[in-house]
Amino acid sequence: MERTKSTEKKLRWKNTGGNLYLKDKRKILHDEVFLAFAHEVPMAFRTVVKLLEDLNTNKEDIAAIKARYTLRKRGVAWFDIIDGNGKIINTKAMKKADAEEMIKSLEE
Repeated sequence: MERTKSTEKKLRWKNTGGNLYLKDKRKILHDEVFLAFAHEVPMAFRTVVKLLEDLNTNKEDIAAIKARYTLRKRGVAWFDIIDGNGKIINTKAMKKADAEEMIKSLEE
């Protein structure tokens, strides 16, 4: 029997339930976006784990999408900058004016 290279690619998923542990020992937290093959996500959890991208999406289409950044409030007067994947960009909390300036510089 010959070995063949798999053409399967990793898909973007979002966990809308509680903590999820995958077979490769990854811990997926609530509202976290992660990459995994379709066979790695158990069928029992497909009700709480949502597929974010269509199976027919090409890489060229994904690269053409412009990055979007948003602000998320951390405290009374502090903000974080969040990218399109839900990841925090800044290392320390920032004032709103400073965060808006950084978003403008990132989007240019």
